[in-house]
Amino acid sequence: MKVTNVEKKENSTVELTIHVEADEFEAAVQKAYLKSRSRIAVPGFRKGKAPRKIIEGMYGAEVFFEEAINIAFPEAYEAAVKEQELQVVGYPSVEIEGQVTRDGFTFKATAPVYPEVTLGQYKGLSAPKEEVKVSAADVDERLKALTDRNTRLVSVDREITEQFLNRMRKGVKILDTVTRPCTVEKTGEKSFRIILTQGLNRQIRRMCEALGYRVRTLKRVRIMNLRLDGLKTGEYREITRGEWKELTELLEGKGERRKADQKNAEKHSELGQREPEKGGR
Repeated sequence: MKVTNVEKKENSTVELTIHVEADEFEAAVQKAYLKSRSRIAVPGFRKGKAPRKIIEGMYGAEVFFEEAINIAFPEAYEAAVKEQELQVVGYPSVEIEGQVTRDGFTFKATAPVYPEVTLGQYKGLSAPKEEVKVSAADVDERLKALTDRNTRLVSVDREITEQFLNRMRKGVKILDTVTRPCTVEKTGEKSFRIILTQGLNRQIRRMCEALGYRVRTLKRVRIMNLRLDGLKTGEYREITRGEWKELTELLEGKGERRKADQKNAEKHSELGQREPEKGGR
């Protein structure tokens, strides 16, 4: 393998002109013959037993060239990238140059590489530090929002006892585990308010059933930043401008996190593809 030219192109790509020399190409042709001979029929020989010279005499000297190029290209390309110390970040586009003969062949490979970055003057830069003041009322409001988000209003089929409330608060064995301690408050003869600290499948219904109760109704107090308490089945209310603004910010924040997670996943996947294979046995 011989690199005859290296040219930097726009958009962080590099074009390599690589020549596969005669001895390398001959080795690739021999491998192509061994790989392909079982598929070639030659009168007087069983499939796979005809000598290479006989096959080339019947079908032409170029009969194995295409397969040989496919064999020789990856090794030549990887060797060229290593020799030129390039940081390639994707698959190359390849173009054969000129004729392919027993003396070898030449190809151009254009591959994306890491961009060259020139840093400007960044030492000594300063930026004003914005002071964020958080009051006790702000903290209480945020804590109340988080509490409401995990709050459920529940009604059951029979009178609620103090024993039931204590068992619910301490944890109930369901799904081969014991639920985490949570806040439970009686709101009526057959109703209570519960603030969950985990989210198991049908958790509240399973907890009640384990204690001999059956859930009649289960309502959420809040979805994201929208409060639902006070609304009956089939009713609705208009959301306020403030709620709409906060809801939009929450959704945009989730979208940005989703994009960031996707970008990180693609980056890790790409780096995984570039890892060298470990040695065989």
